[in-house]
Amino acid sequence: MRRQAAGGRQILFVLRRAAELTRRLRILTNRVIPQVHRTGREWIVDAYGCDPVRLADPASLRALFDAIERELGLHPVGDAVWHQFPSPGGITGLLMLAESHLTVHTFPEHQSACLNLFCCTPRASWDWEVRLAALLGATTVSVRVLAREYAAVPAVDVPTVAVAVAVAVAIAEAVT
Repeated sequence: MRRQAAGGRQILFVLRRAAELTRRLRILTNRVIPQVHRTGREWIVDAYGCDPVRLADPASLRALFDAIERELGLHPVGDAVWHQFPSPGGITGLLMLAESHLTVHTFPEHQSACLNLFCCTPRASWDWEVRLAALLGATTVSVRVLAREYAAVPAVDVPTVAVAVAVAVAIAEAVT
């Protein structure tokens, strides 16, 4: 019977101590850390008024990929793959990246190029308008940027975490 009474007092002590620690921690941390998303960025780029000769020239497109890779600090996992269509067709290129991919499809007969760059890690913007004017002769460039949320990290309820920490501390204090 005495053992039970001692155990009951110890449990009561743990509960009181946990309640006090919880109250103190809630005062300090009465908030919720919101859900965070792992967000990649995708650029969908359409360039118009381009030089048709450069759009059909593999060396010009390799220079474009090299500039994007170098200036954005991208990490290719292999060589770019290229396919040249019969005249007056253009070229399709794909570069697989550690960050994801870079593609281009050119249409010399329409003086246009379509590019897509997806990076799963944060990346600075690239001045598509200025660089495509310089590298392909583009007169008009349309850039759409998409946030690609590919993984969610759950929200953390700091007060709930505070309760759990408080109970653990109180138990540790009672045992020692």
